[in-house]
Amino acid sequence: MLKKKIVYRLLPMAIVLALFFIVIAEPAASDQESDDAKVLRQFGEQIVKNNPSLASASNLEKAKAGFVEYLKKLSASNAGVSNDVWGRISDKLFADERTAFTCSVHTFNLQDIFAGMGIDSQSIGQIGGEMDTYNPLNVNSDHGAVLIRDNDGKEYVFDAWAHATMRDTLSPLDDLYGEGETSPFNGMPKNEWTDQMKEEGYTTFFEDGFLADPIPAIVEESDSNGCTEFKVPPTAWAGESWFNTGISILSGQNISIVATGTVQPNSGSISCGPDGTYEVDYWLTDYSYRSDWGHESLIARIGAEGLPIFIGSNATFTAPEGGELWLGVNDKDPGNNAGQYVAKVCWGDDQ
Repeated sequence: MLKKKIVYRLLPMAIVLALFFIVIAEPAASDQESDDAKVLRQFGEQIVKNNPSLASASNLEKAKAGFVEYLKKLSASNAGVSNDVWGRISDKLFADERTAFTCSVHTFNLQDIFAGMGIDSQSIGQIGGEMDTYNPLNVNSDHGAVLIRDNDGKEYVFDAWAHATMRDTLSPLDDLYGEGETSPFNGMPKNEWTDQMKEEGYTTFFEDGFLADPIPAIVEESDSNGCTEFKVPPTAWAGESWFNTGISILSGQNISIVATGTVQPNSGSISCGPDGTYEVDYWLTDYSYRSDWGHESLIARIGAEGLPIFIGSNATFTAPEGGELWLGVNDKDPGNNAGQYVAKVCWGDDQ
């Protein structure tokens, strides 16, 4: 069992940030050093260079080697794990978003490393679970990890957060990221991971699919017409407000979106649907893109820099320009949210 004792080592996260990236990064230009994903992919490339046999290894073998090297770097920087409410407060005060070691940050870090090692994007995904009951002091009401599809089609989970939390629970003063080679969470078969998470109280499980095909569109007539479902967020919340659906929209096309689901802003006691909530004034004034729309309401835009469009639970609109359709929430800081919306998106000449 991974349930956390009331023990947390408050780390000087600014030091962890510096140590972690000094250790894994090769010298690079300043603009590269600010791009965490590039640094982590370069780290993955270096793992293969140091062990050339990995170049022809299976996806599972590559991922296991990458997981071990990632944990070694975390050990070298004496990294902690964010798995209780006090840890999350420390993260907000002291940590960079890529070194506040929540499950979602470990997931993104490992995905970048695995990509750098040459695992194709169609074989890198995410898996997550949610609890039925909500406790505002339980920051682990949802949990996610990396899902790797091996060359034979079998799927395995890589869960650095669970590894560290298990060690923190059993021996809080030990190296949280040691012994990665023998970790049960280094390539755990998907069904075993799901069974483990059920023991921890997670009852609903979902997958993001894989990076190259997160949710394939159901094309009805041509690429310019179709319907599909898209989840917001695709897996667990990780501080991002916007998510690219990958749907290419033409200027002037009609788009129809119907959304369901509930979200708990800031993992609090307030729940809302896709129309959002107006219950907390400062959420609207300080944390919303538009204060006249419900906080946490479902929104859309065309292109990465497009203006937000209110969607709520049901909307039809004409695309003001061409580009990829993005869905998001009216929340500038959704990292501590819980829950999920499911949007059915249809697009074409006449919806």
